[in-house]
Amino acid sequence: MTAIIQNWIYEENLHPFMTALGWISGYHFDEDGWTAVNFGARSADEGAGVWFHYALEGDSMIEAGITQERGESVFTVRIEADEKLAARVGLSIDFCQNFRFA
Repeated sequence: MTAIIQNWIYEENLHPFMTALGWISGYHFDEDGWTAVNFGARSADEGAGVWFHYALEGDSMIEAGITQERGESVFTVRIEADEKLAARVGLSIDFCQNFRFA
């Protein structure tokens, strides 16, 4: 069964968050992946309902949706993953809400 986890993370934590999703899914999130996510996420517009989507397909599949309200310093993330991964995804979000990794 698929779990959907939606919350926010600090803008500067997007790279570490995506790296953590890669670890969780068994996907190698490399610099090319980061370039795509960084560019795509910054073109998203929460107010207009525009999301950037990135699939991390390793041992398990994680679909990450990312958007940002213009002028805000946080991203809204919507993660679809197998429910067995939900607690690990939630913990990664918690870290990215309570610490600044940049």
